Amino acid sequence: MRWKIGLLLMLLLNANGYSQVSLDFRYQFFQNTQVNRSIEAFNLGHSYTGKGMQYLHHGYAASVGKIIKLSGPRSVFLQLQVPYQRLDQRFATPDVTIRTTHEQLGLTGELLFHPKALKGKMSTGPLGTRLFYSIGAGYAFARSGTWKNGEGVYLSSPKGSTLFTVGMGQRRAMIRSRIVVSPFIKIYASPWREIGDYQKAILGTALNAPSGSHIVWQTNFGIEFTWLKKEKTRKGFWRQLFHKRVKSATEI
Repeated sequence: MRWKIGLLLMLLLNANGYSQVSLDFRYQFFQNTQVNRSIEAFNLGHSYTGKGMQYLHHGYAASVGKIIKLSGPRSVFLQLQVPYQRLDQRFATPDVTIRTTHEQLGLTGELLFHPKALKGKMSTGPLGTRLFYSIGAGYAFARSGTWKNGEGVYLSSPKGSTLFTVGMGQRRAMIRSRIVVSPFIKIYASPWREIGDYQKAILGTALNAPSGSHIVWQTNFGIEFTWLKKEKTRKGFWRQLFHKRVKSATEI
């Protein structure tokens, strides 16, 4: 997992073009029916304790990224991100404490846009329109682990899967005219995720685990901070293709 983190960060930091650095913090809601059934099976097997695990729904996440301008007047931006997402569960009795961790690291590319701005009918700022939409895809590595009374008893190897994402956000405020604050929501879908590792981490066995791939849904609510820097003059074919003069909102 460590070399994958280094590789993803290297790809991100070497992204070309006029770009702004972004950092965000998120709450995540995770949903998969088969994982929920694993939780139910665990609770059934430990019903004599009068305690149980909660469904694996709530977690947290953070992401570092770059926002690259493709067309300022038309408010089209490319956002590259390295999101880290994590879910923790804990089961404790006077005799034993079991903790499971499920983490995911990915690389995503998303187009940020507003339909009206594509026609040049909205005024734009350094990061485009105030309200924006996003659509994109990426690839993520996920792994699961279990600790019993503080000792590691299971840690899966990272497994990769494709993911797709849509979202929306708003450039809400600025801090000292340099940092843009943007609340957002993103929905991720991983249609071909193997979930046997989730079950083994929760139940201690992959026996009777569902075979094949299953869809995993993740909804993220977060706050993004984007650092603005001075734009350099761009010339050539790319500018001619994406930066032709369009009318601003005040001229229409």
